[in-house]
Amino acid sequence: MRCLAALTSLLLLAACSTVPSVAHHRAPASPDPAHSSRNALDWPGTYAGTLPCADCPGIELRLTLNDDGSYQLATRHIDRQTEPEQISGSFSWTYDGNHIQLDAAADHAFYAVREGSLLRRYADGSWPQADRIAGMSLTRQP
Repeated sequence: MRCLAALTSLLLLAACSTVPSVAHHRAPASPDPAHSSRNALDWPGTYAGTLPCADCPGIELRLTLNDDGSYQLATRHIDRQTEPEQISGSFSWTYDGNHIQLDAAADHAFYAVREGSLLRRYADGSWPQADRIAGMSLTRQP
């Protein structure tokens, strides 16, 4: 009987050591709406910067985001235009509250909303590599 109890204890110990802990196998966390860029950052305002251009020295952008979900966007190709092109429209927040997408008037441009800046996503949907992030950012203006 003593051998059976010892064997049972060993089997239980072995079984417990091979069962992964719950902490290591958590399901992906769903976005926390209380802790998103939309709720935690002072995002309304004007952002400006120069984005890269395939066939020109750059494109100057000035984007104003308003509390009501509207925007105004001024773009100017540095070597082609003397005056910026002005458009306005509306933007929407992504489900996680950390990104915005402008409407069709702005070709559905997509930005990550960060502290004091917006990071533009490439047209193909990819994000800039680390060494190009500065060139794809718009900085909040005073």
